[in-house]
Amino acid sequence: MKRVTLILVLMAIGLMALPQQKTFRADYSLRFDTYWSTTDSIPFWMHSNQNGIFKATNNSYQLLQAGTIRGYEVDSTAKWQVAYGVNAVLGLGDSLYLQMNQFWFGTGNQWVRFEIGAKAPTVRFGGLSSANGNYIWSNNARPLPGITISTNDFIPVGFWKDWFSLKALYQENIMTDDQFIKLAHLHHKILAGRAKLDDWQITVGLEHLVYWGGESPEYGKLPGWEDYPRYIFGIAGSHNAPDFEQKNVSGNALGMYFIEAEKEYSNKTITFYWNHPFEDKSGMEFNNIVDGLWGIHIKKKKNSILSEIVYEFMNTTNQSGPKHGEPRGRGKDDYFNNWVYKSGHTNYGQTIGSPLYIPVFNDEGICIGFDSNRMVMHHLGVGGSVSEQVTWKSMLTWSNQLGTYFVPYTEPRSQFSFIAECNYSPKKSPLTIRAGIAGDQGKMLQNSFGFFAGISYHY
Repeated sequence: MKRVTLILVLMAIGLMALPQQKTFRADYSLRFDTYWSTTDSIPFWMHSNQNGIFKATNNSYQLLQAGTIRGYEVDSTAKWQVAYGVNAVLGLGDSLYLQMNQFWFGTGNQWVRFEIGAKAPTVRFGGLSSANGNYIWSNNARPLPGITISTNDFIPVGFWKDWFSLKALYQENIMTDDQFIKLAHLHHKILAGRAKLDDWQITVGLEHLVYWGGESPEYGKLPGWEDYPRYIFGIAGSHNAPDFEQKNVSGNALGMYFIEAEKEYSNKTITFYWNHPFEDKSGMEFNNIVDGLWGIHIKKKKNSILSEIVYEFMNTTNQSGPKHGEPRGRGKDDYFNNWVYKSGHTNYGQTIGSPLYIPVFNDEGICIGFDSNRMVMHHLGVGGSVSEQVTWKSMLTWSNQLGTYFVPYTEPRSQFSFIAECNYSPKKSPLTIRAGIAGDQGKMLQNSFGFFAGISYHY
């Protein structure tokens, strides 16, 4: 795996030396940030949704990042395009570390894209959402190395091309961190349709994930490619699989239905969105209909002191009910946890989905899932521009955590976290200076207050 990762990194870096074309555009960046906290861990919104750049718990951090990215050009007339990205992080927390956080290469045309490497999700809703608008696949954890084939965003379909389009993604990743199951795979696919009706744009889709294969300390080598159809189609495990999977489905499967409705006005855009989670058949059949992430995003088309707002509500307390029995798989869905893949829905100790799920670790430092996945959350994100050079944003989040159905907390644990940030970009300068504060108050995390500042250079 180390050799494969090194090859991917060298491929991406080597693309920087390609001959320049008229349409070729690459962005280069260098960034330094410093973080400080009153406790032995920096506040929640300082380290969450940062693509896993923080490696361990510490009360202070110094981070130096360097990278380059060449994205796909939307209006390009080229039949095939090349895109790539590299981002390296040199961090000093409890120790000095260096990691290649992103390294990817892609090529595609107006219909399809092929990508290889570790690539972070595109930031949505101005970076004000609690989970980047996606309950199960946020930008909280370190990007996974893998191979992806997808459509070029939404592509028009046949006779309905003027008003209907489709999006599809098929991806295979591998878990390279020190998880309970060694070298497991993570299958990821998306299928969505989009309809344009006057000033409305309606998107409906399905996102599906499956952890599969790998080496278990309890069950030994788990079924691999020979059971691949069982994993991707949600079929019960074969006779070689653990008993738990033979009675349910192969691997650790989870997913969500999602709906977005976007309305265009003359001076703003409003987007409503809903993510509905499922971990088995009961969730897919909406026995847990009250669970999900609901959100609204309002963005003005002209910058102002308050130009962007996000409000989100999340509920995960139902989980198809408190009884786990017949018909099989009903109740106690235990979101993001799994009895075989005990590290749960995490990568390098951070949640791949909503960061409101807080991982726990055993004495060896290996993530063993979540001791709370039943919660209610209210989240507010706001941002705007004081002037052309000065922008700001802030997020406030309140949650009430109940533990799990299997091991509930004796008392609910409420938590409030906030962050406020200001950015200054001098005229005709590639520099951006940022500073802000953040804090936590409650029973889920340590009560803390922190400060951060940084400077970045973009070319």
